[in-house]
Amino acid sequence: MQSLIGQLLSLPTAARFGQLRYNYTLVIEHPMHDAWIAIQPPPSALSHKPQARMYITREETAAVIASSHCSSEMSSSEQPRTPSPAPAQETAGANADDTSGTHVSSGRPGFTAHNRKAVEELAHVEPDPAFFNDHLTACPNAVVEAIEKRSDVRRWVADISKVKTKEALLYQPVASLLTTISRVVFEHLQAAEDKDQLHLPERPIVFLDHHSHVPTHFPVGRVDDKPDIIGVVGPENAYNIAHDGTYEGVPYHCIETIVEAKAIYGDGQAQATRYAFNIQQARPDRPGLYCLSVKPGKFQVVYSSPVGIEASEHKPWDDCASLCAYIYSLYVPPEGHVLYDRTITAQEPAGVSLGKPTWTIETKDHVYSGAVIIFLGNPWGRRTTVFRVAREKRSVIIKEAYIDCDRRFNEADLLDHIHKGSFLPGVVRYITAEDVKNEDDAIILKKKDGTLTRKKRRLVLADIGQDLTLAESVNDLLMAIYDTLEVHRTLARNRQVLHRDMSLFNILMYPVSAPCETRWFCKDAPPLIDDVLQGELRPAEKRMARCLIIDLDNAASLVGAKADTVPEELRCRTGTPAYIARAVAGGSLYTTLTNLSWSEKMPELSGEAKNLYTKLYGEDRYNKYLDTHNTIHGGVPPQETLSASAARARKMTFYHLWEYDAESVFWTMYAALLRVVPKTSPKESEQSQDRLNRNWKMFYEHTIPRGCERDDTRNPLLDADEEKIAASLLPAMQEVALLIYNIARHVYPSYAVMTPPPPHEDHLHEAMQRLILQYLVDHRNNPIPLVPGKLRPVSFSDNPVINRGTYGATTQEQGSVPVVGVEAHTVDDIQAALKFAAKHNLRLVIKNTGHDYCGRSSGRDSFMVWTHRMKNITMHDAFRPAGSLSDESFEHAMTVQAGVQWLEAYNVANASGRTMVGAVAAGGSVGAAGGWVLGGGKSFITPVYGLGVDNALEFTLVLANGSHITTNAYEHPDLFWALRGGGGGTFGVVTSVTYKTYPNAPTVSASLIASVNSTQPAISSGPLAKAFTEFVRITPALTDAGWGGYITYGPGALGNFTYELVAIASNVSWEEANSTIIPYFDYVQALADNFSGSGTADTQLKISVAETTLYSSFPSWYMANIPASGLVGANLNIGSWLLPRDLVETNYTRVAETLAMVPNLSFEFIAGGAVSRVNASSTGLTPAWRKALIHTIFGVGWEDGTSAADISELQDTLKAASAKVRALAPDSGAYLNEASMFEPDPPKAFFGAHYDKLKAIKKVYDPMDLFVVLEGVGSDEWDRELRCKIR
Repeated sequence: MQSLIGQLLSLPTAARFGQLRYNYTLVIEHPMHDAWIAIQPPPSALSHKPQARMYITREETAAVIASSHCSSEMSSSEQPRTPSPAPAQETAGANADDTSGTHVSSGRPGFTAHNRKAVEELAHVEPDPAFFNDHLTACPNAVVEAIEKRSDVRRWVADISKVKTKEALLYQPVASLLTTISRVVFEHLQAAEDKDQLHLPERPIVFLDHHSHVPTHFPVGRVDDKPDIIGVVGPENAYNIAHDGTYEGVPYHCIETIVEAKAIYGDGQAQATRYAFNIQQARPDRPGLYCLSVKPGKFQVVYSSPVGIEASEHKPWDDCASLCAYIYSLYVPPEGHVLYDRTITAQEPAGVSLGKPTWTIETKDHVYSGAVIIFLGNPWGRRTTVFRVAREKRSVIIKEAYIDCDRRFNEADLLDHIHKGSFLPGVVRYITAEDVKNEDDAIILKKKDGTLTRKKRRLVLADIGQDLTLAESVNDLLMAIYDTLEVHRTLARNRQVLHRDMSLFNILMYPVSAPCETRWFCKDAPPLIDDVLQGELRPAEKRMARCLIIDLDNAASLVGAKADTVPEELRCRTGTPAYIARAVAGGSLYTTLTNLSWSEKMPELSGEAKNLYTKLYGEDRYNKYLDTHNTIHGGVPPQETLSASAARARKMTFYHLWEYDAESVFWTMYAALLRVVPKTSPKESEQSQDRLNRNWKMFYEHTIPRGCERDDTRNPLLDADEEKIAASLLPAMQEVALLIYNIARHVYPSYAVMTPPPPHEDHLHEAMQRLILQYLVDHRNNPIPLVPGKLRPVSFSDNPVINRGTYGATTQEQGSVPVVGVEAHTVDDIQAALKFAAKHNLRLVIKNTGHDYCGRSSGRDSFMVWTHRMKNITMHDAFRPAGSLSDESFEHAMTVQAGVQWLEAYNVANASGRTMVGAVAAGGSVGAAGGWVLGGGKSFITPVYGLGVDNALEFTLVLANGSHITTNAYEHPDLFWALRGGGGGTFGVVTSVTYKTYPNAPTVSASLIASVNSTQPAISSGPLAKAFTEFVRITPALTDAGWGGYITYGPGALGNFTYELVAIASNVSWEEANSTIIPYFDYVQALADNFSGSGTADTQLKISVAETTLYSSFPSWYMANIPASGLVGANLNIGSWLLPRDLVETNYTRVAETLAMVPNLSFEFIAGGAVSRVNASSTGLTPAWRKALIHTIFGVGWEDGTSAADISELQDTLKAASAKVRALAPDSGAYLNEASMFEPDPPKAFFGAHYDKLKAIKKVYDPMDLFVVLEGVGSDEWDRELRCKIR
């Protein structure tokens, strides 16, 4: 019977892949066969969600698509695209008042969903005494009285009031109280005469303790907030209960309200409002949202909406009427407080309760299903939300926003004007524009004082495009910028529309336009870059732009403006903070004195570039912008002192000039060029990374000041010379540095201060376009191919570069995790999976348990083979390796399949009275037949029995070609050699390993815990340092005696410095073990005694544990001492290095002093002894192990929410520590399974002299590089993401 995997593979290509561009979730299941394939989509996949599964039976087929390795043969549409999911900054604005000063409007500069500080600043508001009258609906008195009389209500109020300092004690009584009130109110409303007009939910809102968990399915990016209590539409049993009794993983789209509890300290109102910020972003169907802040003695109600935040005064818990008003308003909000937009509804995946939703949006013309959120704006402002909807041949973009009703212009009217009578290429069009209504009532929200009214507006757009960071080459990106400038100046000149918010978010490339009749194409559209470069004007219907300008929310129409009068709109400071022109940001005509220097004349083209320009635009346009001997861009530098120019500029009235939009285009281009990654030079140098971080910080931290500000933090970017710019770019981008430098020279000056200023308002457009055209002509044969969507990492944030990946044409990434997986139960499953991966050139990863510090068992856009379900264990009375001599056998060998974990293996071995060399980890969770043995396999008992590779007798594995083979000393001995130390996921998928076992033998453990009351040890004189130094000295003798274990040395949990020894000696008697370890205990005790009287408080050594214990065997010690469970994952980076025996014997003091200063040291004496007695050439393991005595491991960790800058600083600390340890034995190596991601020479560190032989063997068994892992054999021929081969 053919497996369903086989059936999938046998489908015709068209049936398998069709025209789909998105990754679906697909499970292929057979009733008699448990293997399945799960295709996991990115968060923005169209109609199927990350947690959804489509079950495919014999009668069904499905199309799947997965990302491929990039290669020179791939088409542009197949290139890997991995945009960041970070939400973007929403445009901020400032409006000029009647004086020369300016004030910033309610939109805050630099506002993002993850800019917690900015959100919290706005979240705190002063209490409004009229809140309960203005913003809540009073609960009927009869209902309030009935609630007050309930004994359970009185009990919960009493419980709440008793809480003193522990806010966790508030969660249960508050949730129970609010749930009870909600049910009573809901029951009352069921009997209301106007029930049908109330739009009540099907069930009452219930309140759940959710403080331990992050709500799931935030639409874009990641949010880690944990609201204390959430209100959801019941019943409670619809949600998952965690082990601590809280409710876990409730999706954002199910949350109706939230409650934040504070016992004593903290601003509960601000924090509750910040949570509301995220909920309103995640719920486009919720214009307004109520939330509650509670303390033991009082509560406060908050209302959040696009017109701002309002908060009540604090009320005591015995004010039942006010509390009931909060609950009642969740069902019946007062007039003007719109809680729901009923034209948009969340749709969970079929059969997947609480799955990630898509949205169904009903417009006046159409119902759009499967809409996915791709952009989120500030919910306390315009609250722009952008959706993508899949259609038959192309996507549709739907944009919603709450617009200020007092604005003169709206986007739809401007687009009507722009495209009136003809379609202007390069500017987005719309299909539908409408005010959003609940039935006949427009969704309008007003501030009570009448100062602001917003209405919800919806546009269905006709055209789509991609972010500039998805450019396939530098030339493509520059062509899009050229056309942006040409289209923008055409808009301003011919349509009298000024965009005023040019940014990376609003300039797209690779546009895909909706069909348009030929007669509607603009006959007088200007020549665009493709026309210029080919030297011939295309017909109007084919004259498509390389750009798509979108989001005209802040655009102004100049039609009807009076001559010699500056329209009020142009005095408004508006734009996206990172890209806004300096004069617009500061409301001033100059930013530094340097800006009052004019030296760069209009560029003159040369050679072919000039010929192409004049052929398409004519000599008249070319000459029109040329300078004379005394002009700059046609303007005349003032004949006055610099200080006089500055004084005059300060008095000049700011207004928005065309050139300011051109400057914003420059900042957009600069930001994109900084972050893109060329295919030919993807690796960073320390210099380029440092310079990138400095330059990016200027973009990331730039804000729009509230007042007039003449100094702009981005000026150093304009001041930089060509060499500094080149230093911030990757090597292949060096020639681009000159272009950026030349354009910056033209952008820098403040032309409006000239006397007179340039006569042509598009003078800066012209200068930038000329420089770009000259570059494109000169570099036709060197377009600099890029890795589309891949961004150079920065220490701060991807904001403000990426928000949505594309505006409709591709998906967002879901991070470094597989999107495709096979849960293998049999060898057949693995073979089918590998054939599938090889056929479609998929990025492959192998996972058993996922214990890997470098993430080798995972990978962005990868196809995963998961072997965890293969659990067979066989104990052999006598094992004879395949192909061996008939008289050769091993008693009581054990064969474990790929999914077996060490605790499972230990249990089976122990039942037969046997011991195995295996991993020591919490829960015994490390895999016994995966990366542990393939990377070497260390253990506490390796000094006695050798490493894992020394105990492996035979492997079976599936190769890249799908064949299943056995390898040992007789069959494929070269591969057997390579598997023992060459690393996991490199040569094939191991399906089983056969190990030696040993009779159980007595095992003695030794434990010592000592500490000093100091955060740092004295390097040489302190007692703790002396204790450590002495142990380093005697380590050779201890490993010879069979001791193995570790010492942790570093800051303890109690603010002290702690030294902890854990060791065991196996197969030795109690007396033998004590004779070698007790003298050391005596030494440490003497240190404590000697320092107790003479030392200071922070040097006195305290010994809390010093003991040895006898166990019957290694398994019995393991069961008694190793925790049954442990961390699933942690935020950390590590370093490691092997230290040879001769170094320790000859220079132990230097070793101790160096190691004492590395962060979070684990000093592991698990080499030497039997490990050193094995010939270094007998396995593929790095020879450094055979000379080693000590394995050192150290690292840095951080909490969730730590900033990128702080993490980068910690990583720098780790790199410095690694360099110091490496310097102790530079010719040694590191343990592959506990590898640092920052090793400067991975092949040398992890494989040493064996690397070339390992690589040659890999080419024999995996010639197509199907198996590649980070820092593994052969990975040096691939980029860091293992997506593109570079050698």
